[in-house]
Amino acid sequence: MAVDGGWGWMVVLGSCLCHFFLIGINRSMGIVYVMLQERFEASATDTALAAAIFVSVRALGGNNILVSAWLTSLLQCFDAVGWVIRPVKTVGRITYIVLAQT
Repeated sequence: MAVDGGWGWMVVLGSCLCHFFLIGINRSMGIVYVMLQERFEASATDTALAAAIFVSVRALGGNNILVSAWLTSLLQCFDAVGWVIRPVKTVGRITYIVLAQT
């Protein structure tokens, strides 16, 4: 039996699907850009800012190797001083969700 109880492949599948959809949205940003501009009757600058924020947040969320390495070492520091990693990750996820919604 696997250490993770056999759920490792489901995590891999979920990650692949997440990247599949996010990269798809990223690649079709030109079409989404025009739709956002028409829907909200916004200027080109405002619409481009929304697209840039989407790409930036996604890049900082884990696709950037340097940021991922820094966050991993930070989590290991918390674990070294007696903190449990799961609550730190949960706070990070909640912060990300709140910032993504605003």
